[in-house]
Amino acid sequence: IAHNMALLGLDVRMITALGDDVYAQKITTSCIELGIDLAHSLQVPGASTSTYLFLTDEKGDMELAVSDMEIYDHLTPQFLAGKEPLLNNARLVICDTNIPEPTLAWIASHCKAPVFVDPVSTAKAVKVKPVLGRLHTLKPNRIEAELLSGVAITGDESLARCADVLLSTGLHRVFISLGGDGVYAADYQGGRIKVPCGTAKMVNTTGCGDAFMAALAWGWLEGLGLEEAARAGKELAKAREDRDSLLNIISGYTMRLDSREKKARAAEEAHVKLQMEENAVASRIHMLAEMEKLYEGYSKAVKLVMGEAERGNLKHIHGPVAGLIHVPDRYAVAVEIALGGAMQHVVDSEADGKAAIQYLK
Repeated sequence: IAHNMALLGLDVRMITALGDDVYAQKITTSCIELGIDLAHSLQVPGASTSTYLFLTDEKGDMELAVSDMEIYDHLTPQFLAGKEPLLNNARLVICDTNIPEPTLAWIASHCKAPVFVDPVSTAKAVKVKPVLGRLHTLKPNRIEAELLSGVAITGDESLARCADVLLSTGLHRVFISLGGDGVYAADYQGGRIKVPCGTAKMVNTTGCGDAFMAALAWGWLEGLGLEEAARAGKELAKAREDRDSLLNIISGYTMRLDSREKKARAAEEAHVKLQMEENAVASRIHMLAEMEKLYEGYSKAVKLVMGEAERGNLKHIHGPVAGLIHVPDRYAVAVEIALGGAMQHVVDSEADGKAAIQYLK
């Protein structure tokens, strides 16, 4: 609700309870970006920030939801008493039933600004019943309205009767969400209007009610009448659906782009790695070639004889045996053992050998 109100250009101050976890950081960052003031919120060390997980069916309606709202138990009447000047100077106050029942009762009895309430769920809607007469605007869904009024909604007549019962408590306005059938709005001055849903492709209904409540608040601040406020609420809820649809499409393309960029980075890293390996192999080959030219690993005598042969002073010197033969790797050790010291022989005749020995002397 606060998010949508900020998008509508309203000055929003949110009083909530936050833990000291990553979710609190995300909420704080988001609120800063939206211009939502969290300065009056409560930080609860060691506590988990509220979380909400939901599953939708193929039509976009919520099928199952799990939530953890335990942290809101810290929003006590005693805590809010310190915020009373802020609440009373507000143009309106919006709250939901995630807060404790005594806290909701305190707000209803102490807050001078108009109070708007979203019942949130059938399990928590009962918190509203004792304070209905002190509220300005209520936005229940069909089941929550039935629970609070005791009237089963079976058609337009029972729908009107349900609204009448709720308004008879002193409630100023009620907007009953009817899902795909639109919304029924009524006020204490006798206004009655049923606004159908606009044409839209449903993607996800979760969050539409929050957008609707934000629009109701904006409409009241703008001085809109009952019908105008109801239509504004439905239009913003529809816009939220359209926005979520576009975000889903964008998210899909973003995931594809991220995947391709990830593959491109992996390919680039593989290329760099192969290039480095290639350079290392080339460097090693160069080093070994230089070592071979200098007859590294051979005796001093072989080095001297080969040097003299390369200068043309000794004839019929072909080189060390090890450099003249090539065998498969698996036979290399066996051949080396078989040759033994002959690995460093450099001549092919006794006379050549004697000439080399004479040179070494």
